Amino acid sequence: MPKPLGERPMTSAERAARHRARVKAAAEAELRAPAAPPVRPPVLVWPPYGDDPLPSRAEALALPITAFPGWFVCIQCERCGDTRVVVNAGHSPWGRIPLVYSLRRMRHAGCGGEPSRVELRSGIEGVSSHPVRRIVLRGG
Repeated sequence: MPKPLGERPMTSAERAARHRARVKAAAEAELRAPAAPPVRPPVLVWPPYGDDPLPSRAEALALPITAFPGWFVCIQCERCGDTRVVVNAGHSPWGRIPLVYSLRRMRHAGCGGEPSRVELRSGIEGVSSHPVRRIVLRGG
């Protein structure tokens, strides 16, 4: 924007002072109106024990792994057929991400294969004292 005739350009000290004043005014405005904390809906939790009905595949895929405390995640590789069991997955870095996004990014560290069959299990067959409950997330 051109300056009107007769008006001198601002010095660097004047520009810095104007910038400091704008930053200070913005900070004071932010302090005056405290922001409300984000409201998160409570996440449903399915314990591994009990007779409660399990969620459908679509419902389980939309939830994070933290909605299934104490469950095991069993993953079978599509390339080599190796099956891995992840214990305590709720404390992993991907614990708050919906399962559908986590499964899209998963790869087997040994061969690079994608998961062909993924299940949530409430226990390990032959070891658990309760009947094992399953939610098949991927595969048949």
